[in-house]
Amino acid sequence: MLANQTSTEERFLLLGFSDWPSLQPVLFALVLLCYLLTLTGNSVLVLLAVRDPRLHTPMYYFLCHLALVDAGFTTSVVPPLLANLRRPALWLPRSHCTAQLCASLALGSAECVLLAVMPAQRYNQARGKFVSPFYTVVTPALNPLIYTLRNKEVKGAARRLLWSLGRGQAVQ
Repeated sequence: MLANQTSTEERFLLLGFSDWPSLQPVLFALVLLCYLLTLTGNSVLVLLAVRDPRLHTPMYYFLCHLALVDAGFTTSVVPPLLANLRRPALWLPRSHCTAQLCASLALGSAECVLLAVMPAQRYNQARGKFVSPFYTVVTPALNPLIYTLRNKEVKGAARRLLWSLGRGQAVQ
């Protein structure tokens, strides 16, 4: 016999973009694209930094860790966001919120800096719904491009990796 069980865990209701249901499929596609770019770009950066001995310097050590943080942060934030974009509302358990605590602290400090340098004005909640995903989804997707797009060492490491993969050999 099954007993009636209730959960004592607190949950938060995320309303998300339910005010604009026609916009949700477009946002879902854009967020998913950015998420895939984030995972791909950061994974390639980590792979290059680990595999190529020429990139074993403090700068690339830092960029490798930034890539891991970006990938981890977006992996904790984007799947619930994607789920939220697929339905009108999403109940998020407290444990999921606390899993984002480190990333939330980083965003909180960045927000304090932005508030200190931006002019004070009345907060528009609707606009915040669009600005927040930009920082949590788009920025981590662009970081690998921003930090490595014009970097000769990373371009060289990528060429060497592709050349060795084409020849079926390990990177020297």
